[in-house]
Amino acid sequence: MKLYYSVNCGKDCEYYTDEHKKEKWKDAMLYDEMCQGYEVSNFGGITKDGKNVERYLNEAGDICVKINKSEIVLYKIIASTFLKVPDGGYYENNKRRKTIHHRDNNSKNFNPDNMVFVVNHLYEQPHLTLRNFNEWGLLIDKICKNEK
Repeated sequence: MKLYYSVNCGKDCEYYTDEHKKEKWKDAMLYDEMCQGYEVSNFGGITKDGKNVERYLNEAGDICVKINKSEIVLYKIIASTFLKVPDGGYYENNKRRKTIHHRDNNSKNFNPDNMVFVVNHLYEQPHLTLRNFNEWGLLIDKICKNEK
């Protein structure tokens, strides 16, 4: 079995082999803007001019990169690059009206098949982060019981 890619996040590591989907690279997008010189993969890799870009965890526990001195959550770039533009576009009255939802509520799962754009006011389910890790069981119970 050939190892294609591994994604490290803290002590956890995900491995992608020839039994998984092949890694695909595309010119990176952030919503409807190109990230000039950046490429991103459907496995969470990101490069600038062919060199790996440093990834890090922000305070909320999301994996981020710096682009033009701005902190960008990596899954937003992956979703913007690999998913089709949602119906109605990303913006309404100059405000972003779409949020990226992870079907498994794990914001570290970069698989584009796991992400979908939803209208902001319909999005209420939490994502697993460092801040809510210890309360995750309670949050899941609330979601299952449809409580707020």
